[in-house]
Amino acid sequence: MDSLMKLNAQIKLLISFLLLVTVLANAGIFLYNQYHEKVDLLVDMVMQKNRFLERISQDVDSSHLIANLQRELSVPEWSRSMLVDEKGTILFQEQMSAKNEDQVLLRSGKLQQVLKSGVIEGLVEEEAKDGMAFVAYRVVPKLGFFLTVAPKRLVISSLQYQMAMAFLICVAFLALADIGVSYVLNRITNSLERLSQQVEQFGQDGVRIEALEQGGSEEISTLSKNFNKMTQSIEDLIAVKEKKSSMDAEIRMAEQVQMSFFPEMSVRTREYSLAGYTQQMHGCGGDWLYHFEVDHFLFIAVGDVTGHGLSSALLTGVSRTYFSVIEDVRIADPGELLEGLNRVLHKVAKGSLSMTFFLGRINLVTGEMDFANASHCAPFVFKNENGQNVGTESVMAEPGSILGLRPSSKYSTSKYFLKAQDTLFVCTDGLVELRTPTGRPLGERKLIKSLKELFAQNEFETLSPKLSSYVKQASGGQPCEDDISWMILRINQLRSV
Repeated sequence: MDSLMKLNAQIKLLISFLLLVTVLANAGIFLYNQYHEKVDLLVDMVMQKNRFLERISQDVDSSHLIANLQRELSVPEWSRSMLVDEKGTILFQEQMSAKNEDQVLLRSGKLQQVLKSGVIEGLVEEEAKDGMAFVAYRVVPKLGFFLTVAPKRLVISSLQYQMAMAFLICVAFLALADIGVSYVLNRITNSLERLSQQVEQFGQDGVRIEALEQGGSEEISTLSKNFNKMTQSIEDLIAVKEKKSSMDAEIRMAEQVQMSFFPEMSVRTREYSLAGYTQQMHGCGGDWLYHFEVDHFLFIAVGDVTGHGLSSALLTGVSRTYFSVIEDVRIADPGELLEGLNRVLHKVAKGSLSMTFFLGRINLVTGEMDFANASHCAPFVFKNENGQNVGTESVMAEPGSILGLRPSSKYSTSKYFLKAQDTLFVCTDGLVELRTPTGRPLGERKLIKSLKELFAQNEFETLSPKLSSYVKQASGGQPCEDDISWMILRINQLRSV
């Protein structure tokens, strides 16, 4: 539960950060565009004022010009103007212009340069007494030119309202988004917590391995009942979501849940190195890998449910729960373990789904491997001496029937001895039957040849990624027709007693 709450908080923090960055970026773009729009508007207004003053100066007698300008500009505005003759003498200056000492702008080298260029009107940016300003000029024939100054701070002042509104909108959006994200994450976390509690409760409700060995119907029925309820709930949910055209979202959720059925698939100890890989055809599927240690024994399990998709994935959940129970009970014989799993799968699936399975128990002291096979692909052992591959052997055994078809099926336990530096490779049939671009399956012979080359040329840590790349290359980049999984185990050295 603590881990789920921690995951909830981490996801919420990440989404909140991304939302904050997105909102701030959009607000910044909005204010940036508003700023430049207002700058363009202010520049246009300054130029228009100069043209207006030019028309006034041409429509009146020169003797009445100054009085006319004083009357027109008697009310203080957002800008300030002055009329300068061709010699640089100020003929008229607004009070605000004089107060801000705009006359010093006449000594500006930039302004003098543009005035001498012969252009009738223009605009430059200069440092005035009250800060940076737009300085617009307009040449008036026989009089000189008008000079109008507009502080750039007017743009910032006019943006204050938009900035305040943008801030309020951002705060409101982030608050609503935080509520929405919390609601969605809490729903997801609560669902996962309920599933975790159901599995944990099942493991604590008096289920004993002795009962499974004797075909104890009460414990198996309880297991079947709980998982049938879960299956029915998921099927009902899928039916509802199909009507609402949201099946993809639920499949992604099922994929996330199924991944919790898998253990850590990259392990390295003094005695062994282990790597696993799975690629489900529809996001979630029927391939399942598992491993665990009990005392000086290492158990490895590889299963393949018939079919694909969600129904097959549910059966892998049943297998995961079964093994979570037996880990604490310590059954020794792989054949007996498969018989118990067979009864459970038959109770749950009623024979509608079945599962091939390989289960091995390796003595890390002696290298002896007891194993049972329920119609699964035979594993390969790549023998190694002095860093060289000296042969490949198939780990053959009496093939047991596929799991889940008949509750009375029996499974025998066989033996194989692993030595230091031996590499055990177990896969599902999706890899052997992989379709190449020619339409033919990859086949066991070509797979073994490719594995020999990979094992000879690469360190153990890179074997699984290299094999994954090989699968993509061998399939020609085409989608696979079946789930593909494998487990690679190398015996580094046997454990001393």
